Amino acid sequence: MIPDRPVETPALLLDLDVMEKNISRMADLARRGGVSFRPHIKTHKSLPIAHRQLLQGARGVTAATLAEAELMAQGGIRDILLAYPPVGSLKLKRLLDLAAWIHLTVALDSMEVAGPLAAACRERGMTLDVYLKIDTGLGRTGKSPEGAVELARELKQLEPLQVVGIMSHCGFAYGRKGAEELARIAREDGELMVQTKEALEKIGIPIREVSVGSTPTCWTGELVPGVTEIRPGTYVFNDASNVLLGIVGEEDCAAAVLATVISRPTPRRVVIDAGSKSVAKEASSLGPGFGIVKNLPGAVLERVYEEHGVIELPADSPEPAVGDLLAIIPNHICPVVNLFSQYILLRQGKIAGYWPIGARR
Repeated sequence: MIPDRPVETPALLLDLDVMEKNISRMADLARRGGVSFRPHIKTHKSLPIAHRQLLQGARGVTAATLAEAELMAQGGIRDILLAYPPVGSLKLKRLLDLAAWIHLTVALDSMEVAGPLAAACRERGMTLDVYLKIDTGLGRTGKSPEGAVELARELKQLEPLQVVGIMSHCGFAYGRKGAEELARIAREDGELMVQTKEALEKIGIPIREVSVGSTPTCWTGELVPGVTEIRPGTYVFNDASNVLLGIVGEEDCAAAVLATVISRPTPRRVVIDAGSKSVAKEASSLGPGFGIVKNLPGAVLERVYEEHGVIELPADSPEPAVGDLLAIIPNHICPVVNLFSQYILLRQGKIAGYWPIGARR
């Protein structure tokens, strides 16, 4: 993954052939499973990539921030899920300005969020579709299935808000390993979501969408009857975490940080010009270091400082030397994308152009 001509490092490289293969493969999984496909664009923050996902059959996109949703809308995408509870008058104004001209669905998990949102909708004479966020094991935002029923009872009184779906994110799958274990998590997550849907419908709240997420579980293709939508994010590029989980190979990773060796102070150590401001500082419970050093078996990106990455080499490694280029597949690609302003695009190792990275806040 070294470009055919000089690039100032650190830089974010994107192999278009690999990315397009990933997009097509996940779209095929959704089609075969009979579910809608709403990819999470927080991974790439890029309109050209989102449009490629739509061309492969995505019904719309998922965004984590209003800035991401606004970027997508400005690029002509009209069906967006904001998978994050909006809190504060400034965010509510931006949200409803956006909802006035696209179909925006909002995820929430409390009356403290729903009440002000409903009041803002009434002021503008608007209605808004919402998903209830369900906690199926991650322990972050979201109601338990029982809590979701109680919340839905209260939401029935807030006429501007229409509960149309429920959503989960089993991000805890990143702490597990192996296709069988990930498939089991996917089944349990889907079964709990379908049970929640049935409980809501028993109290008179029809649920149109049962939406599940997490790239590792989506890659398994394990879909419970009754699930209607998947929302994978990192699949578009993949990263070292997905490789360590055993669901993809290094060859399936489309994005990497290109770095230059700036020092080799000992035979077992090299220092590169990509640190926490380039590869992020996310460790993994599945393997050592902060990413995979491509084409250097046994090398470990052991430490990262702001501008320095320290790689420990296996014994008797003749390479690399000062000035050599190395490609790093980060543990988690999403925060890495947020650290760069552009992708350098590659086709078969040749630079094919540049794409900006937007909504970096």
